[in-house]
Amino acid sequence: MIYGENKELLDDYTDILITALSYYPELKSTHIIFEYSNEKTTMASRPSRFLFPRTYRVLINKNKNFDGIPFDSIPWNAAVGIVGHELAHIVDYEGLNLFGLIDRLLLYADKRYGKPYFEKSIDLITINRGLGWQLYDWAKYAMYDNNVASEEYKEFKRRTYLNPDIIISYINHYSKYH
Repeated sequence: MIYGENKELLDDYTDILITALSYYPELKSTHIIFEYSNEKTTMASRPSRFLFPRTYRVLINKNKNFDGIPFDSIPWNAAVGIVGHELAHIVDYEGLNLFGLIDRLLLYADKRYGKPYFEKSIDLITINRGLGWQLYDWAKYAMYDNNVASEEYKEFKRRTYLNPDIIISYINHYSKYH
């Protein structure tokens, strides 16, 4: 299979998931389960088994009545961008031992400084993989161009993740985009 083994995909989004997975060949054998949830955000990824071999869950919010952005309302290219971002989390987690994962959890719990630092570093991994334009489309849509998310949700996105202008500046400096 072109996207590897040990993947449980969602039929509704197979093309988006496979496209994003194609940018992460090192995840070919990693066990990843894509499933619906009622998260407080559009998507999330996390280890579901902390010891090796690890298993990861990529959660897609199925709740249409939340303050954020339902996955099925996202334009295709932007959807590849957010999935690519979630897969970058898994690449990051794969390089950590148990203590490193605990450290990430503690960093993520600091909503004011730790979480934005961590999420922006994950955005950089996503851009470096070649998914800069997809991440740009996601950021622009999530922060400014959608009419489904609350202003509070959009402001949370602007505070926590790289904004579209910063993403463009990184794209302009990475040689793989020239």
